[in-house]
Amino acid sequence: MPSDEVCVLPDSAAQVIEDNAEVTQLRRKPNPPGGPYGENTCLSGFVWRDAYDGDQICVTGETRTRTAQENAEASLHAAP
Repeated sequence: MPSDEVCVLPDSAAQVIEDNAEVTQLRRKPNPPGGPYGENTCLSGFVWRDAYDGDQICVTGETRTRTAQENAEASLHAAP
């Protein structure tokens, strides 16, 4: 998200780039698109990242948990 100002470690930033890639998302969603949540349905083993309202990028549960923790701790990692 362009307004994202949460500071994270380089590994987390790289994971976001990989997760957001169209080719990655195509591998994590049913083909043809569709399911209980329409075209944003994730395959089994993946969940929505939920980094912000409406964030429906399919990621692992581990990534969603880490993202939530990074967002909760954002004020601790802000640049002075």
